[in-house]
Amino acid sequence: MAWPFLLSLTATRLIGASSAPASPTSHGYVYDLFRTQLNASDFVASTAQFLLVAPLRILLIVVAAWVLSRLGTRMCHRLARSLRLRPPILG
Repeated sequence: MAWPFLLSLTATRLIGASSAPASPTSHGYVYDLFRTQLNASDFVASTAQFLLVAPLRILLIVVAAWVLSRLGTRMCHRLARSLRLRPPILG
């Protein structure tokens, strides 16, 4: 089953993380945006990267956990309902 890998790959791309170790010159999309587009200092860009990406990463994990728990609950209820509606096997 490949969908868990695709989900983690998509989440990794959304939050800007990579599986390869970061090089010293690679700071991330938010850092580059602040440095190039907004002409912010290195300190401001690094702080913005830290303050914006970390909470978004946590929020993404919480939302994914909430969605998966809702789906799991719904699947368990459907399974229980279908087993309850099935006639018993009389031997």
